[in-house]
Amino acid sequence: LDKTTDAQTLQSIKITTVELDEDKFQSTRHTHLPLFFQDHVGIFPKGTQNPQLAIAGELSVTRLNALIDCPRKFYFQNTLKITPTSEAKIGAFPQEDLEEIQVVSSAERGTLIHALISQGLSENFVVPRSAFQGTHHKAIEWALNELRPLSEKYILESEKALKFPLFDFMVSGIPDLILYNKEEGMPEIWDFKTGQINQLNLSHYWIQLKVYAYALFQLKKVEANAKVKLVLSFVDVQKNLVLEVSLKEITPELFDLWQSQNQPWKIKTEHCSQCPYGDICPR
Repeated sequence: LDKTTDAQTLQSIKITTVELDEDKFQSTRHTHLPLFFQDHVGIFPKGTQNPQLAIAGELSVTRLNALIDCPRKFYFQNTLKITPTSEAKIGAFPQEDLEEIQVVSSAERGTLIHALISQGLSENFVVPRSAFQGTHHKAIEWALNELRPLSEKYILESEKALKFPLFDFMVSGIPDLILYNKEEGMPEIWDFKTGQINQLNLSHYWIQLKVYAYALFQLKKVEANAKVKLVLSFVDVQKNLVLEVSLKEITPELFDLWQSQNQPWKIKTEHCSQCPYGDICPR
């Protein structure tokens, strides 16, 4: 504020701060929250706008996994950027990360399968002969066979980066596959998964797909009143899980998730045994 700001203007300024439940705030004082959780530190809304102050670490769709696990874990990992103090327990990894740990890491296997599926989609469903020499060839063949008939009706965009606003903060991500109807119809977003279907991990997977659906609405790829089909494609068990969502349905859920990054005093105790920050977390 400069010296020309009159008293009436000062009176009209509304200070926006993170809303805290008083009881919860009192219970978190021992954790020594940073000053900006307790005071507006001289930041005022500009003009007639009424923005919400928030901590904003670098956001990507995959980084939201930590936020789903626990707001404090996300705070340590993405806002403070603290190196994990211990190794995550085995239970922290999805089933797909455990199946081939003796032969090849799940990350390497998953990356290979995703790459070959993407290559097949870009080359008229043709993949190198080497793709059929490993144990993963059935998964690749099944996925491509599922998508081949859809290519007549849809434009297939495989692993194309998206950058979009998520409640005024820019987020980036690379969906496995987006299908746009060549005429009129519901677009589809596919996410390929290896391993068995693990119910404990489905919430993470659906959230990521919902974020990508939100991206299509924000980027005007879809009409605001339309729906988007989400497909979790488990290529090893050869099964697709399908969910149809609208902007109205996903916005409140995603806003609650996004807002939780600004609430590091919240802890999901069911995740504590799997968290690599257990040594420093004052729970």
